[in-house]
Amino acid sequence: MKFIQVFLVLSGLLGTILGCKTDPRLNCTPVQSKINTNIRRFDVDFDNLHHQVDLHHLTGMFEKYPDFFPLYCNSVIKVGHWNDTATLKYISMFLNDPVYRQVRDTTMKYFSNAGLFEEAFSKAFTRMHCLLPKIPVPEVCFHLSGFNESVIVTPKEISFSIENYLGEKNLFYSQLGVYTWKRSSMRPEFIVRDGVYAWLSTEYTEPLESDNLLAKIIYKGKVAFALAAVCPDVDETIRFGFTDNQLKWARQNEKAVWLNMVEQKALFSSSNEVYRNFLSPGPFTASYGSNSAPRMGEYIGYCIVKSFFERNKDVSLEALMTWKDAQQLLQLSGYKP
Repeated sequence: MKFIQVFLVLSGLLGTILGCKTDPRLNCTPVQSKINTNIRRFDVDFDNLHHQVDLHHLTGMFEKYPDFFPLYCNSVIKVGHWNDTATLKYISMFLNDPVYRQVRDTTMKYFSNAGLFEEAFSKAFTRMHCLLPKIPVPEVCFHLSGFNESVIVTPKEISFSIENYLGEKNLFYSQLGVYTWKRSSMRPEFIVRDGVYAWLSTEYTEPLESDNLLAKIIYKGKVAFALAAVCPDVDETIRFGFTDNQLKWARQNEKAVWLNMVEQKALFSSSNEVYRNFLSPGPFTASYGSNSAPRMGEYIGYCIVKSFFERNKDVSLEALMTWKDAQQLLQLSGYKP
């Protein structure tokens, strides 16, 4: 855990330095409304059942996790409804599977103490509550999923499949054949980033009017901008999921990519192929070669939104997040890379 602590401390110092130049609309010192996050260890509670799986103990899990536990049984580990007697043996098999036990032991080496993450989430959610007071603050859980979805969102909570954050060099990932580019974001440093991004995306859903690339990159850009506002001490490479070289490429080629999007009339395209090229996860943006940064549409969207926010001083972060007209936002941004 030492490397995580060092990372968080350095990030905090960086955030303090950069904070001196923060837009007044993003300044936040809400001491009176500090949010304290206590991570709920679903992974530990569920694992404690492995010696005795019965309806009495499962009922206790349901009472403690009324939203998450049914979802977990039905959709994550897919063993059926939690209070079906036929489900008992499948839960017992899952909990006593040798591979599960190995994964469980490994995650406890990294996540036995959640204190550093609680501190980071408390800081992020305090800023979120200050800057975006209309959206609720979620609870945070840890769970094991068998290497399924990394983040699960319910109406009240975010839960992380912590075996997906063991570090890019973890042997499990190579054994599972996880792509190298994807492993780079399977690090503990991404937990807070992924959680805040997922929560913002859930609370501010993509407008139904998002029927072209421009609307989609503006939406993605707004979420990325809000993430930066809520987590100013998280490094840009982590916020965007870029390597250092990819971030450098994105900055150097922002203008060329934008002009290409305009010239090719991609902005008003509703082609799934165009969406995939500019927005889908991957090792790079296909149309710009293997040395390019991935998801350049989202990066361009972020740059447009940033320009809009800096230019329109009367717009709050909340107003920005609920702004629906993407073309108007582009026009008012004065965006000229």
